[in-house]
Amino acid sequence: MRLVFFSLLASLFVTSTLGTDFMHGQCSGTEEMWGYCKDMPPCPPCDPINCVWSGWGEWYNPNPGTCIGLEVRNRTIKVHANQCGKPCEGSKVHSKTKVLDECKPQGADCVLSEWSPWLQCATQLDQSDRTRTVSKQPSRGGIPC
Repeated sequence: MRLVFFSLLASLFVTSTLGTDFMHGQCSGTEEMWGYCKDMPPCPPCDPINCVWSGWGEWYNPNPGTCIGLEVRNRTIKVHANQCGKPCEGSKVHSKTKVLDECKPQGADCVLSEWSPWLQCATQLDQSDRTRTVSKQPSRGGIPC
């Protein structure tokens, strides 16, 4: 069994990953503690500078020459937040589906032949049948038979 916990008590941060090997009766793991440096002066007052995104770039195909059906656009951070400012929220990359005209299925559907004539029955116990075959296989996304 392995326990992991985090605790924030005043200015102390503790993590622990202690475990017990029940088969061999041995303990394993580590514990760490972090705290604020006592001899360091406090941070000066801060005037917040919040993060600001740039505008969205143009849509583009991230894999030119392929038909993956995806377009993306990016944006960058125009103003970085300082230590007391708010970080940027939202996505840096935006994607949408877009199938290029040359990638759309333009194939042909399966084509069946005409029915053959009914076969003659040899006896009164026979059953007559007729057949047809695939005369053209589907291509480039066409509907199969």
